[in-house]
Amino acid sequence: MKVYNISFFSTIAFLYLIFPALSYAAGPQVNTSSFGDCKCPKLPTVTDAFNQSQIVFLGQVVTVEQASAIRPNYNVVKLIMTKPYKGADLLPPTDYVVVFTPDKEKDCGVSFSKQSDYLVFASGNPAFLKTSLCNLTEIQESRKAEQMKLDELVKDKK
Repeated sequence: MKVYNISFFSTIAFLYLIFPALSYAAGPQVNTSSFGDCKCPKLPTVTDAFNQSQIVFLGQVVTVEQASAIRPNYNVVKLIMTKPYKGADLLPPTDYVVVFTPDKEKDCGVSFSKQSDYLVFASGNPAFLKTSLCNLTEIQESRKAEQMKLDELVKDKK
């Protein structure tokens, strides 16, 4: 009987040949961010998200309406703006800001909860402001560091 001396590295290389998916898991990672089934190409920095968004604000969720025939694939979220950072002057003079987010997690929709506070980065026509997990919109408690950076950015712009 012949005994083979196989090194650890040879074994790993052999496994990568047989199971190529392993090489993706252990190899160099593409710069992406994941939230469950949502795959963002690359999360922007706070500065980039601020510059790329037309409206940036802290707001409290008043209502969340599920996707409808009028806006299929988008949930409609009504918020009270508690602290504007950018673009408040672009909005019509109302008590609420309405944003649209994809209705499915795989499409990176934000799961807004009533009465919760969110840091919102939104873009688009003021009548159809869109947001998602990929542009840093998230519940306020998760974005304290981003809020501090936004305070600096707004102060620097004055």
